[in-house]
Amino acid sequence: VFVHGYFHNRSAWVKYFRWLKKEGFTHLLALDLKGRFNGIEKYAKQLEEEVEKLTRKYGVDKVDIVAHSMGGLVSRYYIQKLGGSKKVRKLVTLGTPHNGTKVAVFVIGKARPQMLPGSNFLEEISTKDSGSLGGTELTVLYSDADFMIVPSDLARVNAEGIENRCVGLISHIGFIYNKSVFRNVLSILTSD
Repeated sequence: VFVHGYFHNRSAWVKYFRWLKKEGFTHLLALDLKGRFNGIEKYAKQLEEEVEKLTRKYGVDKVDIVAHSMGGLVSRYYIQKLGGSKKVRKLVTLGTPHNGTKVAVFVIGKARPQMLPGSNFLEEISTKDSGSLGGTELTVLYSDADFMIVPSDLARVNAEGIENRCVGLISHIGFIYNKSVFRNVLSILTSD
């Protein structure tokens, strides 16, 4: 399952789908978050509904999620607050403002205050260890050249049991188009 970021849509994942199909992946779903100016909780509810449909359709217990930017916060809220940990094996986030971003002052809508550093929303999903993820494995991919996450250390989750991996000098949008980032994602998804 692929979850796009703020003010984007499922077309963000066109390259990933092409690359994953070449690797033999067949059951791929790119979520299209409805309502451009909703709060993150509302998007997480949409994710919950789509994961439920997907697990029923394919008869699987769990899915993996790859999420870009705000999509990572949507996914974490689903996993941590809506019981998604029972349905998600791995979550890979790409350029997600796990601890907020000062750039969120330019965001329009209900997600704006949620993505500001120190927000009540971010406090609600903060974690000291991977236990709050209920068994879901979280890998954080971040870049020191991601100028949408300011300062860049806000993209990391400094908690026991969570891997933070710097992918080099990749721009914020580059996470969804860069082949080396894709290779990182592929290695995470295919490892046990």
